[in-house]
Amino acid sequence: MKRTLLFLLLGPASVAFIPWSIAVAGGRRIRGGFDELCAVMLFLFTLLVSAIALPLDRYLADVLPLPLRAPLIAIAGATIAAALVFAVVRIVLPQWAKQPQWVLTPFAIGAAVCMGLCSALSID
Repeated sequence: MKRTLLFLLLGPASVAFIPWSIAVAGGRRIRGGFDELCAVMLFLFTLLVSAIALPLDRYLADVLPLPLRAPLIAIAGATIAAALVFAVVRIVLPQWAKQPQWVLTPFAIGAAVCMGLCSALSID
């Protein structure tokens, strides 16, 4: 239960909190609610990545100790996020799909940090 709450609630909420807090702390709120839109989109994207990584973490919790499991889940989260972003970029913007590294890197790093932390915090 703790693992499910961490992966499906705390992880996406912490990622969605970042752009909102930057906009509020910087005093540069964009009209039309663009910062809220970014926060909601990040929450939904991270929720999808977390929902895919959660069963893998549950399985690896029985097989591997924490020092080995957390980096593997971080790598899996980065791979899942990069694959999802690449699929969307390839479908929506095919001309950018020729060199997608600049698009994939921030998503992969963010997902790796989020999934690794969720895995490390979900000790039973």
